[in-house]
Amino acid sequence: MFVHNKRLQYTVRVATPNPGLANLLEQFSGPQGELAAACRYFTQAVSEDDPGRRDMLFDIATEELSHLEVICSIVAMLNKGAKGELAEGVEKQAELYRSLTGGGNDSHTTALLYGGGPALTNSAGVPWTAAYIDAIGEPTADLLRRLRDRGVKLAAASSAKQDELDVYLDIAQVSKLFDVVTSSDAEESKPAPDIFEAALKKLGTAPQNAIAIGDSPYDAQTAGGLGMCTIGLLSGCFTEEALRDAGCIAVYPGPSALFACLNESVLMAG
Repeated sequence: MFVHNKRLQYTVRVATPNPGLANLLEQFSGPQGELAAACRYFTQAVSEDDPGRRDMLFDIATEELSHLEVICSIVAMLNKGAKGELAEGVEKQAELYRSLTGGGNDSHTTALLYGGGPALTNSAGVPWTAAYIDAIGEPTADLLRRLRDRGVKLAAASSAKQDELDVYLDIAQVSKLFDVVTSSDAEESKPAPDIFEAALKKLGTAPQNAIAIGDSPYDAQTAGGLGMCTIGLLSGCFTEEALRDAGCIAVYPGPSALFACLNESVLMAG
């Protein structure tokens, strides 16, 4: 499946070895690092039924592995010479220790003793764990979990009856991922603004600071009437043109595609 092109995706240049800086690089084995991201996308890809989305997720997972190689190269360059210094610096151990820890801590010393390469730990010395791969194969759940991890407050706003909505959320494995659920709170269904207004009130968030995600023109029209932006999904049998005409600022094929493009989406725009 893999063909290794030995030319890095991005050129790596390090002017001066700096083990203390290498110690602070989280992108290798931290919870949001490249290794966790690659495994996360692979997990999603193998459970995706749509061939196009599956190929896209496999492509992204493979690209994350190329990023991993870039980070490894940076760490190795920053650590250059440090292993020898550790082996020969018996009389200067205290000074060497301080130069290695720098602004971080002593977790990186282990990596240096084992060849100066990147260790499977984060900058605090915590070992990489499969718990970082927070994908369960259900794209909606994976998307919501990633947003929660980044501090985004989430609300489910639906016209369904509360007992029906609870069943749907359980089926999608997302019932515990929302900070707020609004259904019977609203007197009128969309396109009346009641449902979104109830969600915003519970979140304590102004409309201009919130973004709606929906799969119908009614979602976009309702959100737009309150001053909210809307991301559209093509999972509701409406065309992209219909969603954009209703006011959607971006349209994705479904939750998997939005998850794959999350870092470049308006959701991460600050």
